[in-house]
Amino acid sequence: MAKYHDWIIEELETDIDHIHIFLSALPRYSPSQIVKLIKIWTYNHIYDNYPEIKKYLWGGKMWKNFWNRTNWLTYKRYQCG
Repeated sequence: MAKYHDWIIEELETDIDHIHIFLSALPRYSPSQIVKLIKIWTYNHIYDNYPEIKKYLWGGKMWKNFWNRTNWLTYKRYQCG
């Protein structure tokens, strides 16, 4: 997916229940577009390969909204130096 969109994955870390991806992308993609594309791709690949996972998720949903004020300030700090 990163190769297709000309993104460069700078760092990738995983934990038990989440992942952190720091990537560089061309300015034609907004951060929200990148997140949306990653979510759609991941959702489709996981549910296609493991459809039974839905019964273990809260309401069958995989995602939680994460853009809160703390995250936005952290993002701005990294972007603005």
